Amino acid sequence: MFVQPINAKYWLAGLSVEKDGVMYEAKIAFKGGEPARQAIAEHGNLAEVQMQYWFDWIFREFSEKRPMSTLNRFNAGELSIHEVSPQFRTVLAAATYGEQMTNQLYAAGEMPNYHPGALVQGWAVEQAFEQHLRPLLALPEVAAVSLEGGGMRRVETKPEDPDWFWTFEVFDKTDDVDPYLEVPIHSGAIATHELIDGVAAVMLPDLTDAAIWVTALSQFEDCDQLSTITVPGRGVLVINKTARTWGEN
Repeated sequence: MFVQPINAKYWLAGLSVEKDGVMYEAKIAFKGGEPARQAIAEHGNLAEVQMQYWFDWIFREFSEKRPMSTLNRFNAGELSIHEVSPQFRTVLAAATYGEQMTNQLYAAGEMPNYHPGALVQGWAVEQAFEQHLRPLLALPEVAAVSLEGGGMRRVETKPEDPDWFWTFEVFDKTDDVDPYLEVPIHSGAIATHELIDGVAAVMLPDLTDAAIWVTALSQFEDCDQLSTITVPGRGVLVINKTARTWGEN
């Protein structure tokens, strides 16, 4: 875990956990300088342990690489909907909702080919954020918290700290000159999806919804298809070096 000053007002603490090749990075912006450092470090270390346990569990439940994961056993017919965890059923319901919300652009499929995809990543990061990072905002020293992993990021900043912003980098590999688009976020969620010939990013209050929509956009072959649907929130779609934005970007 690192702790370092950012400016005269804010310090930043960071921690990370890794699972299945994905690095999850949590950051805590706080005030109070050196006197607050030890307390923030203790809370951060506890959050790190809790998040490692959580993402280990997510791997056991949803990994397509793990033969005995709940997802693979469900698809194989070894587990019924009544035998899986409540969290598994929550994701299944979210996938059904996502299909309806996007008019089938997002499609998780049905057993034996049920694959919720990025929805799991967005939901898992959202849940980890709510359970292990949001509670830190109750500490008077903490100004903002952030969790990022697998192209998903959830951040929250206290209203009394309007001068603190998180920055999320959207990488467009088709741009040879300036491939990084910096997106400032005060509070909310952003989901990104790297395309073969571009990138999609969606910003919404809820990360699960953002993950569903960014997956839906990945089905497009050109940016003009954006005119056929209404995507909520803010975002950007880049395909073949053509960019389209919506919302207040």
